[in-house]
Amino acid sequence: MDRDYWRSEPTKRLVEEACSKGCELCIALGERLEEADHEIAEEADKWENISIENDHEIGGLHEKIEELELMLGQREDRIEELEAQLKGKK
Repeated sequence: MDRDYWRSEPTKRLVEEACSKGCELCIALGERLEEADHEIAEEADKWENISIENDHEIGGLHEKIEELELMLGQREDRIEELEAQLKGKK
């Protein structure tokens, strides 16, 4: 059996045969592992980029929260001023 034969076999069979077969199987397994490693690296890069985007979004949301808290504090201060004015007129 040649390398092309082993390449066409399912992963489970390759793993089963790996314990007892020779060089061509090892090469096919190496190629499969290399492809899997590349796919894993691409997936890790994708998720790293998503994580960075999420971190930026979270940072923006924190800034917006701080802005809204400041506005709320200003409005509460204004309400207290107006309540004091109303009490002073009575």
